[in-house]
Amino acid sequence: MHSLRTLVPVALLAAAAGGAVYACLPADDRPPPASLTVTVSPSPKTLGGFDTSDGWSVRFDRVLMGFGGASLSDTCTAYSEANYDRIFDLGSDAPQKVSTLYAIGECDMRFRVGVPSSDALLGERVDDADKTRMRTPGSDPYLPIGGISLEVSGTGKKAGVQKTFHFTFRPRVRFDRCGIEVDGGVADAGSSVSLKSGEVQQANVRIEAESLFRDSTNANLSHFRFDPFAAADTNGDGEITLDELRLLPVSALTDAGPFDTTLNSSEDTPDATVDRPGRTVRIESVGDFMYIMLMPLLPRLRDTLRCRSSVQLPRADAGR
Repeated sequence: MHSLRTLVPVALLAAAAGGAVYACLPADDRPPPASLTVTVSPSPKTLGGFDTSDGWSVRFDRVLMGFGGASLSDTCTAYSEANYDRIFDLGSDAPQKVSTLYAIGECDMRFRVGVPSSDALLGERVDDADKTRMRTPGSDPYLPIGGISLEVSGTGKKAGVQKTFHFTFRPRVRFDRCGIEVDGGVADAGSSVSLKSGEVQQANVRIEAESLFRDSTNANLSHFRFDPFAAADTNGDGEITLDELRLLPVSALTDAGPFDTTLNSSEDTPDATVDRPGRTVRIESVGDFMYIMLMPLLPRLRDTLRCRSSVQLPRADAGR
């Protein structure tokens, strides 16, 4: 049995040895990084509602979103990143924190909307029941099985008529290459973030739920319309469903017939300058247009910049 006299010197030697190891580690002589706090907030129309060009008053009861994975492209020198996710209720105009990134340089910021992970943190007014519901696998015509990445509910009113809607979206959508919107696309993308040593910055992502009711993917030319959505309620129960919207031809909203669109790859790309085309999807109905084309338009980096979206739709016949 060891005596106390034996144990004490051994402990001191171990501590001294540990200190020697740390003393041999090279000092970090890099300049202090900038900090970039990423936040999320609703657009004024998401928060307070809006009027459409065809005379409807639309209000959102709730917009619930799984959001996270904020990171920077390789053209920045990253000191640390926080890749976790949160669930946000977009019912308050106060920005809610996503994460804080530490880096230096000029680069592209990336983030995702998707089904919350088991470790997802809860934002304001979000509870465990919301998290359980969003993580519980379900299905729709576009994804055979998956949780909920976005849930939107609200009402439309016009001339004494009221219609309610409750839409759930299941795809994982990755956003990158955020830039100025030109002709419905993104220009000058690739360096949406510029970070200098010691700076403290905030980058807000504004969520525009009203984009679900646009008649074009070009925000500069589109109008908000609700007549086609109301017309989809053919059973007259006052509730508009995704299944009903899938029965309404896309021409009822866009004044154009069915068309094909090629999605970007859902995989993250190390080189933000390279496009990786994904599968081609047929857009035939108002439901297809809203789910595949309009849902990825919701986020705006720094409130104005539109981002390239990469939508994960594993089914080859998605949208048909």
